Amino acid sequence: MKNRLFFCIMLSICTIAFLKITADECNEYYDALVEKIVATDPSCIQESIDDKIYLNPEKIIPTQQGLFLNLEGENYVTLPMIYSDEYGCYITPVVKVFNNCRHCGREYFVTCDNPDCAGKKIKQQYEDDKRRKKEEAKRQRKEDQNKKK
Repeated sequence: MKNRLFFCIMLSICTIAFLKITADECNEYYDALVEKIVATDPSCIQESIDDKIYLNPEKIIPTQQGLFLNLEGENYVTLPMIYSDEYGCYITPVVKVFNNCRHCGREYFVTCDNPDCAGKKIKQQYEDDKRRKKEEAKRQRKEDQNKKK
């Protein structure tokens, strides 16, 4: 049981770290990819709707190593992620899965891990006050019971 719990905790930590690294790297690659396509061979792009850039299907080359986009007939760029809908195949920026803390502005996944965050201090103060009130109520009940005896 302890091994399973430990495994689940470690898997969660690794997943969170991987998501952060992967999202940052993919956004950088996506921006560079779009710049390269527009600068090198605009005929690779059919149209752009919202944040979706639809690619010319004749320029998409499937191989055993993955999907590539043919630029100017000689150059190829890797397509790390490609999506499709009724309008065709498109690339899109990576969706951000992290939030910004409203107290300190730092990015976080589940909870803010900034030790100097004002939100953590407020939460800690709230928990301390709650614990203190419970202790006072418990002490008051004991005093009331002693008075009745």
